[in-house]
Amino acid sequence: MPSFPNLLRKLPLHDMRTLLRFALRRLEEERLPEVAGSLTFTTVLALVPVLTVVLAVFTAFPIFNTFRATLEEYFLQTLMP
Repeated sequence: MPSFPNLLRKLPLHDMRTLLRFALRRLEEERLPEVAGSLTFTTVLALVPVLTVVLAVFTAFPIFNTFRATLEEYFLQTLMP
């Protein structure tokens, strides 16, 4: 099975230009940058509750005390100005 770059090299210039125009038109029609930004924002918002639950589990069990302390120190060093 030929690889994708090899297929692109064999495409005539006219077909390559047509493919590029089609991709750009679809990018504008589907509002890809807005959708990607929305997905990124939603993912970041979803991470906050997950981290809260993980930290709650770490504090509930004493076996995780050293890991929790290391994690808190890391967050304080990297996230605080």
